[in-house]
Amino acid sequence: MSQSKLFIFISLYIALVIYTLRPIHVVEPELQGKINLIDNLINANCNNPEDLNRPFQTVYEFTDLPTNVIGLCNTLNHYYKIQIDKTYWAFATEREKFSLIAHEMTHCVLDMNEHSNDRDNYMYYALNPSLSIATITNQIIENTKKVCNE
Repeated sequence: MSQSKLFIFISLYIALVIYTLRPIHVVEPELQGKINLIDNLINANCNNPEDLNRPFQTVYEFTDLPTNVIGLCNTLNHYYKIQIDKTYWAFATEREKFSLIAHEMTHCVLDMNEHSNDRDNYMYYALNPSLSIATITNQIIENTKKVCNE
């Protein structure tokens, strides 16, 4: 391979790597307030918030999810995507919306993959619409402290 072709190849490779690692944060405007609230709650209760899963690229979006799925968190090395079912969101109460965003952010930001066996916990595999925002907030604080302060 000639030096000029090698130079072009290396230049394109470096450009691709830089493009892949550039910070991208895409958030549906309607989700922003709840994301900020939960993010601030996590940061305030974590001794080392810089150790949390804070990838270069994050996406929070509405989409059509399969039946009986209202939210998903997908993570890769430097990327995570939270998807919220747009039909569910349209009919959910404020408490249900808060619980759903908290649940998915706990998976992604706190890197907690497991679900709770307790139906009265926001990390239960199915949303409990009777949980109060105060209860969910206290449970977020407990989970944050478990992950961040051990």
